[in-house]
Amino acid sequence: MSQPKNQKIQSKIQSKIQSKIQYVGLFLDMPSRIILRHWWQKICQQYDLDSLPKVYCDHVTLRFKPTELDTNWVFGKTYSIDVVGFGASEEIQAALVKIGIPVETTYPHITLYSDATTAPANSKLLFPSKLVPINGPLLKGTLGWSDGRVVHLTKPIMQPILIESDNP
Repeated sequence: MSQPKNQKIQSKIQSKIQSKIQYVGLFLDMPSRIILRHWWQKICQQYDLDSLPKVYCDHVTLRFKPTELDTNWVFGKTYSIDVVGFGASEEIQAALVKIGIPVETTYPHITLYSDATTAPANSKLLFPSKLVPINGPLLKGTLGWSDGRVVHLTKPIMQPILIESDNP
C-alpha cells in the first residue's frame, strides 16, 4: 500500500540551517585596535619589516561560515586576547594570539596588514613556518558575528529552511 502524498513529500524534506553568517569572531574594541597598530609599527622597526598598505587589525576568526553555533558562545561577552607571536611575508602580516575560547584553527590570529591584493584569509598560511614568538600586548575583543559587511554582537537567529531531497 502506498503512502499518502503528504507523507511522501514530508519524507523527502530535510531541514538545513541557513544563515547569513560569514564568520564568528572576537572583534577588537577601538583601544585594542590602536594598541595593536602601534605595537606592530614598533615590531616592523625592530625586525626591519616593510609596512603594508591594507589595514585589518580588527578581529580573530573563531569559525568561518558556521552551519551551527557553539552552545558555549556568549555573544556580546568581552574576552582577553593575548598576542603571543607574529608572522610576516611580503604579502601579508598577522599576530598570533592566545584566547580563552574554542577556535576552529590551530593558529588563532589577527590579520594585521596586507599588500592590498592578498586576501586576509591567507594570513593563516604564515603559521607555523613564519612564526616569531613574542610577548605582545593584551587586547580585548567581543564575541560577535559578521555578515561580511556589518558586525553584530548579539546572538544570530538561525532559521531552518526546508529543502527537497532525492532520498525518500
